[in-house]
Formats: sequence, structure tokens, C-alpha cells
Amino acid sequence: MKKTTKILATLSLVMAVLLLIAQGGYLFFARHYGIHYIYDGMFFAVNCLILLLAFLGFAPYAKNKRPLIVLAGFLLIFQGGALFLGMRHQVVVSSSPHKSNTFMLRKDKRTGFAAYQRNLYYQWPQLQALLPAPAQENAYLLFSNDVQQLTYPIGSQYKIDWPNENLAVFSYQTTDGSTAQFIRSYEAETAAPSPSGLAPAIIGEWQSPDGKIRLQAQGNPYALLVDGQKTLLNPEYQISFSQSACVYTDAQGNALYALIMDSSENRLTVIPADPTQQNEIYHLTRTTNPL
Repeated sequence: MKKTTKILATLSLVMAVLLLIAQGGYLFFARHYGIHYIYDGMFFAVNCLILLLAFLGFAPYAKNKRPLIVLAGFLLIFQGGALFLGMRHQVVVSSSPHKSNTFMLRKDKRTGFAAYQRNLYYQWPQLQALLPAPAQENAYLLFSNDVQQLTYPIGSQYKIDWPNENLAVFSYQTTDGSTAQFIRSYEAETAAPSPSGLAPAIIGEWQSPDGKIRLQAQGNPYALLVDGQKTLLNPEYQISFSQSACVYTDAQGNALYALIMDSSENRLTVIPADPTQQNEIYHLTRTTNPL
């Protein structure tokens, strides 16, 4: 056996053992801390890599390579089948306009229920030197855990809007045809929900620059006019996701619009809950002095 071949075989075996230990560590943390790969397929892909490296490590020492090839081929086919059957989740990923924040959901394909993902990159600062910063382009490399379960199962249609760099609005159709919205704030100081929603700062009249969108936030309910079509927004049916963002629903719980107020309390962003209204974001400014 050539010296180079022996060195490569040894390195392959060492890498296979290290990856096997890493997979064992992953299973431990997955069981006890709920940490998982963003994409289910990564677990099986690493298993296939372990098998390939082990084969390359043992092959030079085998006098009869046929049984080894058959065994390796069978195990790879088995892992391929496990990969196909084990892909139970769909991943929804979107990065903010300037790539400073990444919104991630993990949806169970069988039930439609999804959970917002908090990336391991932010939970363990010590790993930031080893892991890439979360982004849409490298999401399949990352680890996360379930942070917040969405209330309703996700249907076939959804959209993600970024009204600003630090806030994502996920609008989706549920499996029963209703609409729902989920908002995630990436500003720690304003991320906590507010018991009173946007009140009293929202009280007053608001209008878009072209005058086609108007909000009369006085009394109960508020009146939102979009191109002449009126929608009533009842403050009693609002869901607060942060101190600056709320979702207004109807009496049956169907989401109507998400309203986001900026820090100056003079600008308001309105996002329709209908996921078919892609890129529909209305920007309003206050036309009356706040109370």
C-alpha cells in the first residue's frame, strides 16, 4: 500500500469517527434541549458523508472489496430512503432588506402547524466564531430550536413582509381557508407585547401620501378606507405582538390587517392579511395631533 493512500485512508477514518461523535452529540442535544437542524435532510446527509468516509478509510485494507462495496451501497440506499421519508418539515426563510435579521419558520408537512425558529447562532455567542450568521442563503447549515408556535396551521399560501429592518410580518392562509398573521420583532426593547395594543398613540386620523388610504382611529371601531372600501377595525379584536405592532381581526378571529407604528408615533404601516396581496404595504402619516 502506498504511503499516500494509507495517509488518506487514515484521515478518512478519523473524519468519519469525528462526524459520528458529532452526530451523537447532536442527538443528545436534540433530545434534551430541543435543538435541531433547520433542514431535516442535513442529518441524513451527514450520515451519508460518514458512510462514504468510512468506506474510503477501510477500502485500502480490504482484500476483497466486493462485500464492502455491497454493504456501503446498501447503507447509502437505506440512508437515501430515510432521507426521503424523514423530510417531515418545510422551512420558510426570509432575510430583512439589509440582511441583518432572518425570519425562519419550520412547518410540519403532515399537520400544517409551524413554529418560529430561534437560531443557535444567537443563543450561544461562543459559536459565532464557528457558525455563519443566519441568512436565507445559508439556512440549511444552521441549528435552531422551536421558540413560538403559530396559532393556526399554515395552508398553501403565505407572504412575508419587512416593514422595516427589525420587524417581519408573516401573513398566511390557514388550512380551513381563514387568514392569520404573525409578527416577529427583532428589537429587544420593544419586542414585548403591549396589553393596550397601539392605543393611545394610534388615536387620530391617518392618511397615505396620495390620499387613497385613510384610517380614522377614533371611537370604536376604527375605520380603514382602502381605495374607497371600508374595513372596520375593532380594538377589542387586536392581537399585540410588540409595543409597536398589532394584528386586527374580525369577530371570528380572521386576520384583517397588521398595523405597525414607528418610534416617532407619526408614521403607520398597514399590511393586508390576504397572502395573495403580495408586496401590498401602505404607509400612512398622522394628519391630526395625537391625544
